[in-house]
Amino acid sequence: MTEEISKYFGFVNRIFGNVYSVDLKEVKPFYENLCDCDCLVLAGAGRSFRSAKTPGGEMARNMKDKTVMNYNATGFPGYTLRDGAENLEKRYDRINFLVVSRSGETKKPKTAVNHLVKHIQKTGSKKISVNAITANEDSTVGKAARKYGSVVLLKGVGTPSSESKENKFRERGILYDVFELGALSSLQMLAQMLYEKANYDRFPALVEEEFSLIGKTVDHCVDSKFCKNLIDAIEGNANVYCGGLGGGNEVSEMSSIRLMHLKRIFGSHAYTIGEPSCGNPVANDAVIFTTCSGGKISRPDETKEEMSPIIDWFEDFEKLGTKIFTIVGNENSPIAKASKHKVIIEEEIKPGQPRKFYERAAYVHSTFPVSLCERWIQRGRQLPPEIWKWYHTTAE
Repeated sequence: MTEEISKYFGFVNRIFGNVYSVDLKEVKPFYENLCDCDCLVLAGAGRSFRSAKTPGGEMARNMKDKTVMNYNATGFPGYTLRDGAENLEKRYDRINFLVVSRSGETKKPKTAVNHLVKHIQKTGSKKISVNAITANEDSTVGKAARKYGSVVLLKGVGTPSSESKENKFRERGILYDVFELGALSSLQMLAQMLYEKANYDRFPALVEEEFSLIGKTVDHCVDSKFCKNLIDAIEGNANVYCGGLGGGNEVSEMSSIRLMHLKRIFGSHAYTIGEPSCGNPVANDAVIFTTCSGGKISRPDETKEEMSPIIDWFEDFEKLGTKIFTIVGNENSPIAKASKHKVIIEEEIKPGQPRKFYERAAYVHSTFPVSLCERWIQRGRQLPPEIWKWYHTTAE
């Protein structure tokens, strides 16, 4: 499907086309395994992993009949996946090992899948399924998922139709955004389907509905003073800090990775607030907060001391003289009211319904490095020719 969702960003249109055209014959078993499981274990590496954790967090908060955990994190009951699988089988009846990996050969998820396959082969376990979203069905991860569960084949960037200097970033996105954001949206739609108790064939209608809003959101942002002021603030040597809590933290980590790939070219940095490697901000650095609540009190008995640390971070960065930008889900929240530069992404949700705020915020964040590259080109700066996929660490 080639419908134009965004007037400005070809890579968003490409993501929509890729997600919308996912084979429903692949969605059906993948969704059924998601419905049936009582334990969901998420795995991946880098931004692909975060694209799973963002909607996975929504499932954990809202799906009371499922335990959601991350492989190789606190709470996972084993030093290796084989150890963990044995312990999980004692506690749960249907364990869904869900992997997001574009190549299907990245070391961390590949090793995890190999451990799991050995366990299944040795024990003949019927409790565990391997389910993957990948762009390479012939990969180690893809083959294992095809044999022991299900696989959803999701296209990557492909070959953009336009390669002119002026718009190549808008066509491609940065790094592997087309796959990673596509995986995030696919899982977000599946989380919504779980909430609705919908049939698997609900998937394309939800995708079309959601991307119509995503397209409007990113187009509004790029046309706004918010975006211009943000690029003004970060095009020079200022460091950039991205921060949030829960889903906001996952989105912030994805964004800081993108911006790090660019900022390091000219000697500055991008950080995720709260990480041990985070540097000390100084005046004229820039910070981007992503918060759905905006620090608003969510319970009647909540005290000021229990309010979101986002408010403390905001005040601390403000005192230091940094330039503050916020992406907020509540226009009447303390953060929104205090922010000079803000994007409001409001949504109406019912109790137990997965939030789409973080997914939509991820797309807004994805436009920032594209706009930054365009500004640098306008200034005559020379950029590495393969910057949209430049520097993919071998340590993932």
